Amino acid sequence: MKRVIVLVILILVAVGVTVWYYQRPEEPVAENVTEAVVNYVIDGDSLDITFEGQEEKLRLIGIDAPERYNEDGSSNENGRIVQEFVKQALPQGTVIYVELGEQQRDNYGRLLGYVYRDKGATQMLNLELLELGYCDVLTFEPNDKYEDMFIRARNKAKQEGAGFWKE
Repeated sequence: MKRVIVLVILILVAVGVTVWYYQRPEEPVAENVTEAVVNYVIDGDSLDITFEGQEEKLRLIGIDAPERYNEDGSSNENGRIVQEFVKQALPQGTVIYVELGEQQRDNYGRLLGYVYRDKGATQMLNLELLELGYCDVLTFEPNDKYEDMFIRARNKAKQEGAGFWKE
């Protein structure tokens, strides 16, 4: 009988920990953020910024937003929507906080980073775009620090039909 009670308690603890883990608030744990200024929004996942006194192109890590133009040169409505959202969120001159990835530049020389809208580095734009359903997850190692969080956010947005997932 004692074994059954112990087994039941262990199962209840395991279930409780699992529920807590999946329902806890998702907050990134940023390390070494650097202040930067937005010059302009290139598209939904790329910015032109002033970073450490230099003008730089920055690619948001872990996400893939729709392009502004289709391969045939026609306008892509979803690409325009997400670009406009980012322009509203980060108007020219906005101070942002950038956490560079483990790999700091891509093959095109762009900085690779997570963008925060607050000095406390809790409001990550990359994550917000996933939560709103405006982009998909795109991971390239070694820049996979928040991959699990990003996948959960994308899956929740998809399940709820948020943003572009309602189609």
